[in-house]
Amino acid sequence: LIIGEGVTVRAKPGEYKNRYESMMVADGVKNLILRGEAGAVLKMNRKDYWDLERYPHSEWRNALSLRGVTNVDIRDLTIQESGGDGIYICGNRRQPASRDLRFTNLTLRGNHRQGISVISAEDMLIKGCRLLDTRGTPPQAGIDFEPNGPWQRLAGCQVEDCTFAGNASAGLLIHIGALNSATAAVSIDIRNCRFE
Repeated sequence: LIIGEGVTVRAKPGEYKNRYESMMVADGVKNLILRGEAGAVLKMNRKDYWDLERYPHSEWRNALSLRGVTNVDIRDLTIQESGGDGIYICGNRRQPASRDLRFTNLTLRGNHRQGISVISAEDMLIKGCRLLDTRGTPPQAGIDFEPNGPWQRLAGCQVEDCTFAGNASAGLLIHIGALNSATAAVSIDIRNCRFE
């Protein structure tokens, strides 16, 4: 899927009343490439969702939700103003973790909960990304590694050459309190990143 040069794919104003609606969802998908040409943007309407007279409170109106996916490459995009996470990554009923993921040259700006939430992932590379100005509801981090239960995984995760700036909370957060001795070993490698 290619988003053309200068194109903004925008969430329709007045929609996403359901607390769990995401702009784009890939569930059980294999071999997906989502890339942008110069100036390509995925944009939601974060400030609209703050109006509790129009919308029920939510932290799950994600721009992009990846659930139990394999071999996914997302690159060269700006993802901004979601009502939840810019990108949410987890498993599904058939696969406990999303696997073989590459996120390259992304700008995640002004998202409501996190730039990227990593709930369950194996063999994932986040490289050359900018995680900026996350603000709305806690944790409000650039990237948050936070499994919900011991069956989930954080293995072979790498974050390289990324910039974290202006986030209301941590640039990068690792919260693994839901894991236990039965969980697969956690491996997260952070290299050459800048935190402002």
